[in-house]
Amino acid sequence: MKRLCVGEMTRFVRDGFLKLEGLLPEDLCDAFLAAYVADCTDDRCGRARLPVVSWGTPLTDAFDDNDVLSRVVSLPELAGAIHSLLGPGCKVDHHVMHIRGPKQAVSQHLHCDSMIDARDAAFDIQVLIYPQNVTRAMGGTLVIPGSHTRKVGETSIARYQNLAGQVQLTGPAGTVLILHHNLWHAGRRNASDSVRAMYKLRLNPTGPQTGHWDMSGYDAASARAPKPLHSPATCKHDVQGQLSFFHPWADIRSAHLDIIQRTRLWRLLSGDEEFSVHHFLSRLENEPA
Repeated sequence: MKRLCVGEMTRFVRDGFLKLEGLLPEDLCDAFLAAYVADCTDDRCGRARLPVVSWGTPLTDAFDDNDVLSRVVSLPELAGAIHSLLGPGCKVDHHVMHIRGPKQAVSQHLHCDSMIDARDAAFDIQVLIYPQNVTRAMGGTLVIPGSHTRKVGETSIARYQNLAGQVQLTGPAGTVLILHHNLWHAGRRNASDSVRAMYKLRLNPTGPQTGHWDMSGYDAASARAPKPLHSPATCKHDVQGQLSFFHPWADIRSAHLDIIQRTRLWRLLSGDEEFSVHHFLSRLENEPA
């Protein structure tokens, strides 16, 4: 198992997703396509082939050993990422195939895969598997980096068409995306001549999500050290710099609220209750007797 490092965890907290390009080897991609995508042109076909997995099933018990999906979730890099974010013993919420036929006329609306979620001490993740090359013409998944800190009702953001800084995620066969369940996203229209397929697996934690990643590179004292707001991150391990980043779709005042939410998420994942970006959250907690 290869757990996530401080730089990867920081990017997840800042952006709400991680992209692992080409993680599945070619033979596993081929086996996945043969099992769940071959001769399908719509969702219904692909979903009918998936094994039935009840809500709450432990991930370790969800798939037969000889099932392609068992091989996928057992990959050391993916298993390590799941463990890093959720901790041990995570359970399956649901899984589904999304298959888009060629020459589509419309895109999916922007949404997040939850109702208004008031949880502060836990979050789910969604693992998206792309078993084939996904080009820009094929659409891929559109995400709004950093939007996971804005808790909205599922389709209440559908009226938004394009936001500054949005990213259309493409990549080679075997690419995996790991999303915070509140991240705003949408499937883009498939304008190519090929069928596009994506498998989604939502997972829930079963215990505290603190300290399950590779913390050997994390220096709490250095991470807490204040630095001027809006100063550029000096490196991927610069926690203060990374988490003070302003995404271009957010105005400066509401971006400060995003920073507070990122601080809360970092505290949850690191266990460092004294961590605060530019003291924003610390000020709110200052209630002298």
